[in-house]
Amino acid sequence: ETGESFTNFINDTTYSFTALKPYRTHDITIAASTSVGTGPFSAVFTVATPQDVPYGTPVSVSSSSETSTSFALSWDPPAYEDQNGVIILYAINILVQETEDSFDLESLTTELTVSNLDPYRTYICKVAAATYVGEGPFSSVIYVYTLETAPTGPPLDLIASDVSPDSILLSWDPPSADEQNGEIILYYINIVEEFSSDGGAQLTSHTNSLEITNLNPFTTYFIEAAASTLVGTGPFTTSITVTTLEDPPKAPPTNFLAEVVSSTAVTLTWDPPPPESQNGVIVKYVINVTVQETGEKFQLTSATNTLIVTTLSPFRTYVCIIAAATSAGIGPFSISVSVMTPEDVPASSPVNIANSSGITSTSAVIIWGPPPYEDQNGVIISY
Repeated sequence: ETGESFTNFINDTTYSFTALKPYRTHDITIAASTSVGTGPFSAVFTVATPQDVPYGTPVSVSSSSETSTSFALSWDPPAYEDQNGVIILYAINILVQETEDSFDLESLTTELTVSNLDPYRTYICKVAAATYVGEGPFSSVIYVYTLETAPTGPPLDLIASDVSPDSILLSWDPPSADEQNGEIILYYINIVEEFSSDGGAQLTSHTNSLEITNLNPFTTYFIEAAASTLVGTGPFTTSITVTTLEDPPKAPPTNFLAEVVSSTAVTLTWDPPPPESQNGVIVKYVINVTVQETGEKFQLTSATNTLIVTTLSPFRTYVCIIAAATSAGIGPFSISVSVMTPEDVPASSPVNIANSSGITSTSAVIIWGPPPYEDQNGVIISY
């Protein structure tokens, strides 16, 4: 195989050849010598050493054609003098650095495509040559990196906290490590208002939390999140349902009317604020009343949309305003509605009745003052 030759001189008819290399053919000839010289050599006698495991490693191990789930390996055989036989296959050992999982592959040639891998992983690869006797030593390792791809799993543990009437604080964890498939650089959050037809909004966050503001009070929102690498966006979470807290109504009741029932009673009626302005469950209505003639003020409440107000005074103008209230507070008051109770008979008699001068046997002059104003109950037209 190599043309190398050597000569040994011995004083016996038996000789043991050592330090030979495996899988070599040795041509041996023998000649006898006297003190005068060496005679003719014998015919060639051939001896072949058997195969052994390779002494050397494959060389020039390299990778190419990396994708997110595969790469190609190639190498050259061990140096000829270290092969020690016919190379019948190559053993490839691959270690996943992130998980410390390993697996073995075989190839009959000096190249191999490794597939069905996980994206964005570091694979530590080494190669050994084998004869039928066994495997030789492994080569030095090379590091091969699969490319990023979009996550295959959604963010975990999406929750809402610190909910207020107009904001929600969201937080979540990244997708599980084996589903990230790259460096998570952004999260997408979709939020849709219940019963809305506008498709909602999409927000982004570079961290694992986001405060969503400018929301409507006492409104249900459906929220979902997805993680994204440079390559693409993964699946969204199952949506969570979040309802913002109540707030005071932002508009007053509508169609506020007052109708006279009697000289001492009126009926007040109204409709609730528009639904989009209620900001919660209307628990009561607050009516502020001012008596125009006296400046007296008082407040009434009602749990319904109608209120009969009694024990009023006749012939008075009552100026009324109304507001709706949720558990979070009272909203704005309406424009005023005035109602005047009709006249009634005076509630008390004239006062300070007295005789005047000039009483005669047939006449007398009597003077008096009108009933107190609060008891007149109308315009005094006669006594």
